[in-house]
Amino acid sequence: MLELILRFRKNPVAFTADVKSAFLQIELDLRDRDFTRFFWTDNLNNNPYVLNFTRVLFGLRPSPHLLAATLKHHFKKYKEQYPHTFDLLNSSIYVDDFICGRNDVPDALRTILECLQIFSDASMLLHKWRTNSKQLDLLWQQGVETEFSETSATDLKPLIKVLGLAWDSEKDLIYFDPKDLLKFMSHLWTLGVDWDSELPPKLRHKWQQWSSEAEGLTEIKIPRFYLGDVDQELSSVDIYCFSDASKSAYGTILYLRFVTCNNKIETSFICSKSRVAPLKSLTLPRLELTAALLSARLAKQVSSCLKFNANIYYWTDSLISYYWIRADSSAFKPYIKNRVQEIQLLSDPSQWGHCPGKDNPSDLISRGTSAVKIAQNELWWHGPPWLKLTPDHWPNPHRDILDSELCSEELEYRSSVHVAVTQQRESLVDINRFSSLKKLLKVTAWVFRFVNNARIVNKSMNFYITADEIQNAEYFWLKYVQYNFIQLRY
Repeated sequence: MLELILRFRKNPVAFTADVKSAFLQIELDLRDRDFTRFFWTDNLNNNPYVLNFTRVLFGLRPSPHLLAATLKHHFKKYKEQYPHTFDLLNSSIYVDDFICGRNDVPDALRTILECLQIFSDASMLLHKWRTNSKQLDLLWQQGVETEFSETSATDLKPLIKVLGLAWDSEKDLIYFDPKDLLKFMSHLWTLGVDWDSELPPKLRHKWQQWSSEAEGLTEIKIPRFYLGDVDQELSSVDIYCFSDASKSAYGTILYLRFVTCNNKIETSFICSKSRVAPLKSLTLPRLELTAALLSARLAKQVSSCLKFNANIYYWTDSLISYYWIRADSSAFKPYIKNRVQEIQLLSDPSQWGHCPGKDNPSDLISRGTSAVKIAQNELWWHGPPWLKLTPDHWPNPHRDILDSELCSEELEYRSSVHVAVTQQRESLVDINRFSSLKKLLKVTAWVFRFVNNARIVNKSMNFYITADEIQNAEYFWLKYVQYNFIQLRY
């Protein structure tokens, strides 16, 4: 869903539609209809009789998968005829919602007509069309798709839901309405408050405060198109990622920084992601590193989704995390080592920089803020002021690594002993004493049982060898022969 929303914001001309009664357009195979039987009666005095559904049912767990598989199978027929629309459909459909964008109106209109034809061939109807383009909307009203009567009438409601987000197509704004209470619920969990118990006075006050501020969420409006009103050709596009953590939460926020041919620099909010700090207490440096990993993962997802030819830069206000990322991961304990390794796999350490805490917008994620304040917060929506300046005005991103600042308790000290050993493997059973493989396996199985009985309390008292024991014996000799063959060969 995130990738669909990211792509939805990429192009200046956006449009959405819905597949009418999508599930009911798919007929069930006769062999599968027995799984959709139900009782029915026209008269309560009569015995009920059994009926079968003949179409895919809305609300069943496998239904979305059946719809998606059917659509993908149908789209394959048009891979050669409509190559661009084929690629678009495979990345723009979520269940029965069609969410798309194009660079201009002619391209959008061509795509829409091709989509209508593709769905019509499957006896499916795309309806409830919405767009931010007045020109495209006018073409619809003039009956461009006169053969599809229901498609020419656009939905006149001011707001529609796009994957749960409210979109005002006239103003081309997305209204943010989060209902994330995880942090509050996590606090309840740690206190052991039951679901039917009254809130403690302190938490009751927090809940009342949050409820009163929730009305301010309607003030949060996000421009759908990343580039906004910029109509000039771009000379460069970069992605900037900021991360931060506190004892209660951690997160990351991403911005698009683009420079026009006239050297005008603008920034645009892409997305953010937050996590509640785990109930198991972690040190702040570890949380900061976890936030950096979240930043690297999200940046990878965004860059692969948007397919911009963009450089990616990462910023953190944690010196310790910054040093860990730029150091040798093998020097640290497993928790730090594993995360540093993944960060270094997703990004190059040279892409990471250190910035002052006051310039880090993700600080608002980790420490929290009210809905009213964040709606007017320039730092949150556009990043630090220096991001709109040339790099020579930025804080120095790189510092020399000092061992004293590497958080010594996270370093793993290992003592190593080098010993040269010539190992000669001897078997408990002499293979040369047996002329039959069957007898060799049986004796080996008895030896293994004796060894196992000497180790465990619940001893096997069977007077016969099982098939599993014979198989284990066979595996043993296969490994034995392979090992000795390699020794002789090399």
